[in-house]
Amino acid sequence: MPTARLRPALAAAALVGCLTAHPRVPAPPRPPGAPAFTPDVFFAGWTRGLGVLDVRLRSPELLCVVGYGEAQPDGTFRLDQTVTHADGRAEERTWTMRRETPTRYTATLTDADGEVTATVEGGELFIRYSMGGGLSMRQRLILQPGGQTALNLSTVFALGALPVARLNEQIQKTDARVPCAGGAGS
Repeated sequence: MPTARLRPALAAAALVGCLTAHPRVPAPPRPPGAPAFTPDVFFAGWTRGLGVLDVRLRSPELLCVVGYGEAQPDGTFRLDQTVTHADGRAEERTWTMRRETPTRYTATLTDADGEVTATVEGGELFIRYSMGGGLSMRQRLILQPGGQTALNLSTVFALGALPVARLNEQIQKTDARVPCAGGAGS
């Protein structure tokens, strides 16, 4: 019989089934001199993301994320987002980011339990944070040629290593607010 400390790990493993983390997708070729992924530049103004959330033991769900970001007087960058689910349910979340070095950011996020770290590697942005309850998030945003679109490949892990949810999202910069009418992706 498993010990009390092993039961949560076994239960999480049973829930994971065949869900795996995102495979390493190569970033698109970057022309010489192409800008690095800079979140406070990419997310400045309006953005709209459409994605599919795949949570173990549930049907995949469409999500739409509308965001507005701007620099703050204290030197931070604030990104307010509305996440709309396929059933019309909406959640508000806020990121507050601070650049620590040219390639490292720290942030807070309403969904995070503690500090968020983000690292830039060329045209990619890697974000990590704890969500509490033994869950953690790893995001990989890949800036696409032209700089107006990014792919967001995110995985939620239980107990640090067992993938329990994935998000594949395409984020577009927009000139104005483009709402999610009637549910995600409408």
